[in-house]
Amino acid sequence: TSDKDNGNTDDDAEITAKRSLDMDASAQPKKRRIAHHRSHLAALLQQCEMSTAATATGTKTNHQFQEVSDYIATLGPSAIDVALSTLCNGMHDLEDGIPLLLLASSWLLEAVRSRERFEAVNAYLHRFLHLHASVIAGVDAFAKMDGKTQIGEESAPKPSDVAEREELLQKITELRHVQKESAELLYEKMQSSLCLLRHFSRMV
Repeated sequence: TSDKDNGNTDDDAEITAKRSLDMDASAQPKKRRIAHHRSHLAALLQQCEMSTAATATGTKTNHQFQEVSDYIATLGPSAIDVALSTLCNGMHDLEDGIPLLLLASSWLLEAVRSRERFEAVNAYLHRFLHLHASVIAGVDAFAKMDGKTQIGEESAPKPSDVAEREELLQKITELRHVQKESAELLYEKMQSSLCLLRHFSRMV
């Protein structure tokens, strides 16, 4: 009987020790997962989006991506190309790339609508469309395939991915319309200024 009692005591002690270790482990704070951004531009885009979502109303302002515009303005042409190219590396990178392309499209829409730094913003837009033309064309081709598997993809995308791709195409279409409107407005202002100059020159 004493042997059984000793055996039970040892088992109880072992169970108690395990529980103690489990409690100690659960009491320790979990380490936060470190997020590695593919570029400073990608980090800024996500930061601007998160800061808007964290506001009390969650409403977007006319200067939601102002930090992005200010940052890009400090870069040279080659550095801008590198920054923009990191957003999406091709059709194999759509899962992470499409959300960044959407954010970049939102930033460019905001920048074009502001009508500030018009020539620079148009240059950004041109490089963005040029660098990601193959991805945009691939997404557009997929949309026309009615949900069939896209070349380079192992399986058909999830409904949420399809929605993101459709949203990207809508953003690109909107970008082209807004850019055209801004260009026409700028042209009208230039024509008006030229007319005023001619008028004043006749008065001299």
